[in-house]
Amino acid sequence: RGGDMMTGHISPSICNLTQLSSITISDWKGISGNIPPCITKLPLLQILDLSGNLIHGQIPSDIGRLTQLTMLNLADNHISGKIPNSLVHLSNLMQLDLRNNAIQGPIPMDLGRLKKLNRALLSHNLITGRIPRSISEIYGLADLDLSLNRLSGSIPAWLGRMAVLDSLNLKYNNLTGNIPWTVLGSRMSHVDLSRNALSGRIPNSFGEDSYFISLDLSYNNLRGSV
Repeated sequence: RGGDMMTGHISPSICNLTQLSSITISDWKGISGNIPPCITKLPLLQILDLSGNLIHGQIPSDIGRLTQLTMLNLADNHISGKIPNSLVHLSNLMQLDLRNNAIQGPIPMDLGRLKKLNRALLSHNLITGRIPRSISEIYGLADLDLSLNRLSGSIPAWLGRMAVLDSLNLKYNNLTGNIPWTVLGSRMSHVDLSRNALSGRIPNSFGEDSYFISLDLSYNNLRGSV
């Protein structure tokens, strides 16, 4: 079955199924077209998983109307445009996966309004700007992957103070400045800051509380030893 491919597009008539709580059309590899804008009129939708297809166009601008949504997975498609600001109204969202698309522009400044978010996976896009401070307000965030984008600015010190954050991947961006001592002194187990433009000395902040399973600081302009 590994070679099977289902082709076609998502018909807007799916929006007539107003009792739908889950739409999963993942890894069919041949589903193309855009996401029907009317999909945001399905008030009970909790899971929207369209990953692993050929879907293009943009994320519906009023995606924030889906206030029951707990999972939004659009990974591995050809989606472009910006992350809609309305996305921050998905107050029940626990998993956001937009990896491997062509999404541009900044991360919404108010992303921290997603208080239930556990995983934010935005890697391999064309995202620019800085890492929003509001992310520090997402208490339960365990996995943050912003790698392979065009983010700029410095690595915020507050990333190392997030209580639950276990995996931080910022590799292949345009991040500058020093590595905050809080990040290397944190309890995270996976940290990848490689292939940026970081500089200065590597902070000597490893302690008995360090739990690193993997730590990659390579391909930067750093001094000192780990």
